[in-house]
Amino acid sequence: MTTPSYKILTVCLGNICRSPIAHGLVEHHANSMGITVEVDSAGTIGAHSGNAPDSRSIEIMARHGIDISNQKSRKFKLDISFSLKPRGKRYKMRAM
Repeated sequence: MTTPSYKILTVCLGNICRSPIAHGLVEHHANSMGITVEVDSAGTIGAHSGNAPDSRSIEIMARHGIDISNQKSRKFKLDISFSLKPRGKRYKMRAM
Protein backbone atom coordinates (compact mmCIF):
# COMPACT_ATOMS: atom_id res chain seq x y z
CA MET A 1 0.00 0.00 0.00
CA THR A 2 1.41 3.41 -0.98
CA THR A 3 1.54 6.31 1.43
CA PRO A 4 -0.66 9.20 0.31
CA SER A 5 1.04 12.41 -0.76
CA TYR A 6 -0.43 15.85 -0.07
CA LYS A 7 0.03 19.31 -1.60
CA ILE A 8 -0.58 22.04 0.96
CA LEU A 9 -0.63 25.80 0.41
CA THR A 10 -0.64 28.19 3.37
CA VAL A 11 -1.86 31.72 2.61
CA CYS A 12 -1.86 35.04 4.44
CA LEU A 13 -1.81 38.69 3.38
CA GLY A 14 1.86 39.40 2.63
CA ASN A 15 3.50 35.95 2.87
CA ILE A 16 6.20 37.15 5.25
CA CYS A 17 4.83 36.25 8.72
CA ARG A 18 1.94 33.84 9.24
CA SER A 19 2.01 31.69 6.10
CA PRO A 20 5.81 31.10 6.20
CA ILE A 21 5.43 29.99 9.84
CA ALA A 22 2.55 27.69 8.92
CA HIS A 23 4.57 26.39 5.94
CA GLY A 24 7.49 25.56 8.23
CA LEU A 25 5.30 23.93 10.88
CA VAL A 26 3.34 21.77 8.42
CA GLU A 27 6.49 20.65 6.64
CA HIS A 28 8.35 19.92 9.90
CA HIS A 29 5.55 17.96 11.56
CA ALA A 30 4.56 16.05 8.42
CA ASN A 31 8.19 15.00 7.89
CA SER A 32 8.56 13.96 11.54
CA MET A 33 5.42 11.79 11.16
CA GLY A 34 6.59 10.25 7.88
CA ILE A 35 3.85 11.94 5.85
CA THR A 36 4.77 12.94 2.30
CA VAL A 37 3.89 16.58 1.67
CA GLU A 38 4.67 19.29 -0.82
CA VAL A 39 4.22 22.55 1.09
CA ASP A 40 4.22 26.08 -0.30
CA SER A 41 3.05 29.46 0.92
CA ALA A 42 1.80 32.64 -0.72
CA GLY A 43 0.26 36.02 0.03
CA THR A 44 -2.88 37.66 -1.30
CA ILE A 45 -0.90 40.81 -2.12
CA GLY A 46 2.40 41.03 -3.99
CA ALA A 47 3.97 43.83 -1.94
CA HIS A 48 6.71 41.58 -0.53
CA SER A 49 7.29 39.29 -3.53
CA GLY A 50 10.79 37.84 -3.50
CA ASN A 51 11.47 38.84 0.11
CA ALA A 52 12.48 36.44 2.86
CA PRO A 53 10.13 35.98 5.82
CA ASP A 54 10.10 38.70 8.47
CA SER A 55 13.14 38.43 10.76
CA ARG A 56 10.87 37.88 13.79
CA SER A 57 9.22 34.91 12.07
CA ILE A 58 12.61 33.45 11.21
CA GLU A 59 13.79 33.97 14.80
CA ILE A 60 10.78 32.38 16.51
CA MET A 61 10.90 29.35 14.22
CA ALA A 62 14.65 28.96 14.75
CA ARG A 63 13.97 28.81 18.52
CA HIS A 64 11.88 25.74 17.75
CA GLY A 65 14.52 24.20 15.49
CA ILE A 66 12.78 25.01 12.20
CA ASP A 67 14.60 27.00 9.51
CA ILE A 68 12.30 29.10 7.28
CA SER A 69 14.98 31.57 6.17
CA ASN A 70 15.17 30.20 2.61
CA GLN A 71 11.48 30.80 1.86
CA LYS A 72 10.61 33.64 -0.54
CA SER A 73 7.36 35.58 -0.59
CA ARG A 74 5.14 35.26 -3.62
CA LYS A 75 1.66 36.34 -4.63
CA PHE A 76 -1.12 33.76 -4.56
CA LYS A 77 -2.41 33.39 -8.13
CA LEU A 78 -5.45 31.49 -9.33
CA ASP A 79 -8.15 32.36 -11.80
CA ILE A 80 -10.85 32.09 -9.12
CA SER A 81 -10.65 31.20 -5.47
CA PHE A 82 -13.09 31.47 -2.60
CA SER A 83 -12.36 32.13 1.02
CA LEU A 84 -14.68 31.58 3.94
CA LYS A 85 -14.22 34.36 6.43
CA PRO A 86 -16.04 34.40 9.77
CA ARG A 87 -18.37 37.33 10.39
CA GLY A 88 -19.88 36.92 13.83
CA LYS A 89 -21.71 33.59 13.67
CA ARG A 90 -21.91 33.45 9.86
CA TYR A 91 -19.45 32.58 7.16
CA LYS A 92 -19.44 34.55 3.92
CA MET A 93 -17.90 33.48 0.67
CA ARG A 94 -16.01 36.06 -1.39
CA ALA A 95 -13.88 36.03 -4.51
CA MET A 96 -10.23 36.86 -3.94
